[in-house]
Order: sequence, then structure tokens, then C-alpha cells
Amino acid sequence: MKDIENKLNLIERRLQALIEGSSSKLFLSKDRFTLLNKNLISALKESEKREVSGEIFAPDNFVVRVNPGHVDEWLSDQGTLESTAINLRQYSREEGIRFESTPMIKVEPDPDVAPGDIRIELNYRGDNITQTTAISIDEEQSDTEIPPDAYLIVDGTEFFTCDQSNIKIGRYPENQLVINDRRVSRQHAQIRAINGNFVLFDLNSSGGTFVNGDRINQRVLHPGDVISLAGVPLVYGQEKSAQENTQQITIDF
Repeated sequence: MKDIENKLNLIERRLQALIEGSSSKLFLSKDRFTLLNKNLISALKESEKREVSGEIFAPDNFVVRVNPGHVDEWLSDQGTLESTAINLRQYSREEGIRFESTPMIKVEPDPDVAPGDIRIELNYRGDNITQTTAISIDEEQSDTEIPPDAYLIVDGTEFFTCDQSNIKIGRYPENQLVINDRRVSRQHAQIRAINGNFVLFDLNSSGGTFVNGDRINQRVLHPGDVISLAGVPLVYGQEKSAQENTQQITIDF
């Protein structure tokens, strides 16, 4: 246990060195992210570790709870939150600590947290996912029954045909639907064909995924549903369109 604590202390120092060596343009507040790094490492020290084949697996879902009056300040530097998660995974891997996937750092308001303070909750991705709409999801099912003539209208102007069984949405160019808006996470959401329906999943995004104003973890989509990815609007439909099908679009704002 002492060895793990020493490794985590080293990771904290490396993360702090990145902050100290960066320009102010990269970090809205260096004090804020110093606080974040200290709390991330403290939470990892207290969390349960899963040992698989001699390796240590750490929780990969970080929920940063902040006072509601400070949420916008944290979300305004979402790029730094994401780079912190990537660096955390890289440094941990070098120390023999494994995450099942790149850690996700999600900011949520909590009136019980004092202004200027934060509280971090850790879990393994998927452990606390609740179904917003009841649907039986079997990972062994063949997702080949794609709802016909389904599409998304992105930001009121762009048309995207949903003709694949698995559609990932985010800023990464590898996504099927690429949205170049800094509010959108690199891997923000996913649409999967399940039991003849399209189901929208939030991929632990920083800004959240909403359907008709409700924040969701997953939800079956119906024609006319209004989706918001951290403020970027999409409308889901299932009608035939004369517009040309596209496999991927990139939207610049």
C-alpha cells in the first residue's frame, strides 16, 4: 500500500509540474487546478483498487462537485480538464497503475460544497449508470436492426444521416459525427441501435448530454427529441429526406 501511495505522490508532482510550467493562457486559474490535482490523487489513495493479473486498476470516472456559483468557471477551461485526465492516465500507466479507459473528469454543481472548495467522487465507469428510459440492453445482441430514415439536425443547419448501428459524437476526428465546438467533449456521446431503436448514451462528458431539457445517462430516442450536447443543439428525426446521405460531417463554429 505504501508503494502505491508513493507512486501517486509522484504522479501528483508531475501533474503539478505541468501546471507550473504552463502559460496562464492554458490554465484559467493555476490555483484551481492545483486544488484539482491534489484532490484527484487524494481520492485515488482512498479508493478501492482492483488487482487483475498483478496489475492495479483504479476508478476511471471522476465527478468533481463544486459550488453552483463556480460551475461555469470550471467548465470554461474544459480543455484543461480533458488534458489532465489524459496526463493522469499516461503517468499512472508508467507507474504500473491502470485505468480501464481514459479517466473522465466531470464537473457537477453541489450546493453543499463551499465556494472555492471541491469534492471528488470516484467510481468505475458504468457502475453508477442508471437508465433514464427503461430498455433491456444485452451487450451480446447484434445491433444490426437500424431504425429506418433516421437523422440528426445539428445546430439547426447541418443534416446527418443515422445509417450506422454505432455512432460516436464528439470533437475527436475519429468520431462518426464530429462537432468542433470547445463545449463538446472529445468523446461526448454515442448513439447505438438496440432492439430496433436508437439509444443515446452520454460518455461521461464534462458538459453533459440532455434530451428535451433533462440531463441523461441514456435514453431511447423518438422523432422530435431535442438533444443538447453541452449547449450544442441537435434534433432527432425519422423521416425520409431528399438530402444526400453523409458518413461524417465536421461542424465548425
